[in-house]
Amino acid sequence: MRNISRVTGRNFAIAALLCLMFLNGCVISPRRTLGGTGGSGGGGTSTGGKLYVTTGNSILRFDNALSVTGNIAPGGAIIGTATALSSPHALQIDSGTDRLYVANQSAGNVLIFAAASVATGNVTPAATIGGGTTGLSSPVAIAVDNIKNLLYIADGTTISIFTSASSLSGNVTTAPAQSFITGFTIAGIFLDATNNILYVTDAADNTVSIYQSANAQIGLGFASGTIVGVDTTLSQPTGVTLDSGGRLIISSPGGSNLTAFANPTIANGDVLPATVIRGNSTGLSSPQQMASTGSITNGALYVADSTANIVQIYSPISSVTGTVNLAPSRQLSGATTTLSSPIGIALDSTR
Repeated sequence: MRNISRVTGRNFAIAALLCLMFLNGCVISPRRTLGGTGGSGGGGTSTGGKLYVTTGNSILRFDNALSVTGNIAPGGAIIGTATALSSPHALQIDSGTDRLYVANQSAGNVLIFAAASVATGNVTPAATIGGGTTGLSSPVAIAVDNIKNLLYIADGTTISIFTSASSLSGNVTTAPAQSFITGFTIAGIFLDATNNILYVTDAADNTVSIYQSANAQIGLGFASGTIVGVDTTLSQPTGVTLDSGGRLIISSPGGSNLTAFANPTIANGDVLPATVIRGNSTGLSSPQQMASTGSITNGALYVADSTANIVQIYSPISSVTGTVNLAPSRQLSGATTTLSSPIGIALDSTR
């Protein structure tokens, strides 16, 4: 929406009339700036936000994501045979390039959709990574480093790193620039691009491994720390993200809860969480991938809940401490949303 300033008298009246006629009303005010964390949000000027959620063999887009709530229809859906979507598992959005990355698990590849904020219908991916010497067979998670222009893909026990992420196009069948083995079956990953740290969840062993100098990992990966133990309350940890205060948040489908750990860069062992969100009021059933905004004052956490067919939204999140039976501040639920077993979620708070 166009800002109108320094207009007085007759000119102001004309400007106001034009707003009513062509824009269905307008608001003359400064635009808000919201930040983001590690590809799930991003900095810049927001006009409402875009939320992407997997459902079946499609990806739904909800507009006005920073305020959307209730039984509301998506603004668009990537769906159809041309999309090549087959059980999409995890999502990542690069807000700078408006490219949506999809771990397309059943097809054994990763899809990239260009102009994601307006993509809808039976659209063809801008790039497909798979086959050949890529080493991909069943990718479950992805992360984008928009600083170093890298793409991380988690598949089985391996994390592959592809370069020139923003310009990948067509059928990419070449080997990754490098890869490393974690030694466990990966459930989810999250990249703190600013600090070059990769967080990796292991649902089978109830652990989260922390890889410093992520882009330098090769061969047998070296974790600088591992969050593991009874006190962590982790139960089949899957989704992982950072909140607006820099805390590491983990979703645990096995315990229907969320846990937040302070100072995650140095966390190791049986660490007590700073926050545990659980209980009937939370609405959580099987929380999966998460996304968060990066505003300290308005930080929000978006959680895809696969068995409840809901997206839970908690805001603010970074100030919540202790063990709390916290009700969501908003949620997307109901037949009109067409949500069905949502697993992957990505948030672009810049559009």
